[in-house]
Amino acid sequence: MENHVEKSKEDPIPTRKLLMMVNDYVVNSTRFVNRFHAVTEEKLQNVSKRIGQTVTSDRTTFSRHIEPDGSMTAHKNRPHLIGLLIIIEKFTA
Repeated sequence: MENHVEKSKEDPIPTRKLLMMVNDYVVNSTRFVNRFHAVTEEKLQNVSKRIGQTVTSDRTTFSRHIEPDGSMTAHKNRPHLIGLLIIIEKFTA
């Protein structure tokens, strides 16, 4: 069963009350967006820092597998290492 409200018989919301409601909505929405931005920015910085640390660590590990003549021994023991470093170089260049 549907409750139908005849809008023409209802009193309008007073302008002052309406403005207070809209203002409250805008203030709360702005607070939420600002906080959301701060949290996501902090998390992105942490991820970026960890990626940088991983790249440095992988480069160090990778350099241990390069022979004096320039050939790589990593493909024998860790074939994924070369592919990973190629991908990292593309994204950090």
